[in-house]
Amino acid sequence: MTDNLFGSFNLRGLTLPNRVVMAPMTRARAVTGNPDELTVRYYGQRAGAGLIVTEGSPVSHEGTGYLFTPGLYTDAQITGWQRVTTGVRKRGGRIFAQLWHVGRASHVSLQPGGAAPVSATSTSSGYTAFAYQPDGVPGRVPASAPRALHTHEVVRVAADFATAAANADTAGFHGVELHAATQYLFEQFLNSEVNDRTDRYGSRTVADRIRFTLEVVDAVTARLGAHRVGIRLSPFSTVGNMPADDRTEETYLALSGELADRGLAYVHLIDTSVFLPADDGSLTRRIQAFLQRLRVELGDTPVILAGNLTQQSASELIGRGVIDLAAFGRPYLSNPDLVERFRNGSPLATADPETFFGGGEAGYVDYPPATDPDTARRTAASELNARVIAEFRANGGEVGGRFTGATMLLLHTTGAHSGRTHVSPVVYLADAGRYLIFGTNGGADRHPAWYRNLRANAAATIEIDGTTVPVHAVELPEPERTRLFARQAERHPGFADYQERTSRVIPVFALEPLRHHTHPR
Repeated sequence: MTDNLFGSFNLRGLTLPNRVVMAPMTRARAVTGNPDELTVRYYGQRAGAGLIVTEGSPVSHEGTGYLFTPGLYTDAQITGWQRVTTGVRKRGGRIFAQLWHVGRASHVSLQPGGAAPVSATSTSSGYTAFAYQPDGVPGRVPASAPRALHTHEVVRVAADFATAAANADTAGFHGVELHAATQYLFEQFLNSEVNDRTDRYGSRTVADRIRFTLEVVDAVTARLGAHRVGIRLSPFSTVGNMPADDRTEETYLALSGELADRGLAYVHLIDTSVFLPADDGSLTRRIQAFLQRLRVELGDTPVILAGNLTQQSASELIGRGVIDLAAFGRPYLSNPDLVERFRNGSPLATADPETFFGGGEAGYVDYPPATDPDTARRTAASELNARVIAEFRANGGEVGGRFTGATMLLLHTTGAHSGRTHVSPVVYLADAGRYLIFGTNGGADRHPAWYRNLRANAAATIEIDGTTVPVHAVELPEPERTRLFARQAERHPGFADYQERTSRVIPVFALEPLRHHTHPR
């Protein structure tokens, strides 16, 4: 029973239309450091969530650890975020800005004047930041050695969060979330194995370990009101080379009690096993068991959980009173209308990991909603295509172009006899040495004009966001074609089934080009 996801929820006076939260996810698309039109489209498409929590937004230049992340410390950034919140509000959405300071998870090239990143410690993480590599290409680089904040500087950092919160208010956000999870500055104070300070922000006592977090919470709530401030936490996390901490339970239970007294909008927990492919489920079980203890300390503070949730597991946790709201990350990348898909039982498209970080529209704003009546069959065809292509890859085949989630490469040809557009998948097979165009409904005997167009390389296009781009079509000559099909059917058991099923389902997508039909390198 999953109906409890779709009822409204009172979040400290802000009515959410459902209990599905879009989790914060770094996308690294803001090439100028300011939210742009793609940012507006991206969040607007997902306004059906009960609550959107944005990607991490640095509170200062110093707080930046990734290229192309839109901050909240300049006028241009505030203006950019205003366009985002206006778009979300027009669609009936609710949106919180996640306020972010990465601490030591940065690189000198991202810091003001090339200075060392600041942290609770001067010890390096041995992990990475996302900056320009020596060849000038954006990518992962070793995080630079940090310097420990002086005691008097901690107040200044708390003030940066308060200023960013005020900027978020100006930009039209309903509230803010403090990013106190997954290796970043807050956690560098909270983790007693990292925090090696000897001052009042050190790790000798639990009160000292949680002091920085509480001072930031108090500074931000003084600006916005506690009812508009949430916080994200990740107990037991080892993301970013964070060491396991024997004092985790003591720290987070004490912190939860203090947060309960402040009446925050919510506490948002993340199950970081989502970042650990080898995890056997033990971390999830540990977090969910500990969450029930935290729930007692938090009192009536609403609780959000993110990480490895399904529609069913989220509903069960809400039904048992373990959580109030369920946050979904990766499913929201490729399913902008996730709530409606849950409600209608529509299949979920799979996101393409190659487009998670950086780039342009592909894998960011080009995933179609399920409200299109043809989406279900198109998604089914795409998933079938993806399975066959995975098999081709495993046996030495290469795919022309790039696949993004539910999108697959298709060749569009216009039939001379009817003017109708016909659509077929295009795959590059290494053993064929060229792109293979899978035939359409019945083949040349039923659609001679279609095949004639292919042979003449006429009227063949790839459609990109509504714009048609001409491409060069190639048909395999006989007897090579027959030999190839027989060889593929023998090597790949799903090949014959693929041919049969794709002849019945003709999806239509906005697609990426085939890179001029050059052979993949």
